[in-house]
Amino acid sequence: MGDAVTSLSDIQQRLVVPFYLQMMGANVVDLEPELRDELVQVSTTVTVAEVCQLLDSAWGWRPLVMGTWFALAMPDDEVKHELVTAMASSAGGLTAPPLAAVSALVAGAEAIDALQTYAEWIADPLRRDGSYEVVAAGIVHLGGTPPAFASSASTAVFESLYRRAKELRLAFLDARNGLS
Repeated sequence: MGDAVTSLSDIQQRLVVPFYLQMMGANVVDLEPELRDELVQVSTTVTVAEVCQLLDSAWGWRPLVMGTWFALAMPDDEVKHELVTAMASSAGGLTAPPLAAVSALVAGAEAIDALQTYAEWIADPLRRDGSYEVVAAGIVHLGGTPPAFASSASTAVFESLYRRAKELRLAFLDARNGLS
């Protein structure tokens, strides 16, 4: 493990490694206050260019998860396209639930097509995981018609992620504006 950490780029060491385990999938719903405070502090140093790099799925799922969350600290119009693109090409339950919530918040109805694309891809029984219904709940949240039924449990997960995204967005923006 030590060799892997020393070979990571600065951006991964600073923005990904300390956080991704607690921020993947639906883990952020149970975000510890200390980690939230650290995320808020680090969000003041993140740039749009770094967020866009993290959202590039070629970097892997860990950076993608953190790019998703740190996108909340950026102006919507500067990250919306990258978020929606990442949502459409997400590869499973570690990234899709956060991407669904953050894309819905940042892009609104413009995220529906990307959510649909992902839902159709993950519907294959060989790929299907718990993210399928969470993404379907995101589509319903935005006023679209999902390709699958979203159970009440999946809807609750999506809504919890969406609320957490709204909370983090406000905290990030306050910190970046010197209000926290």
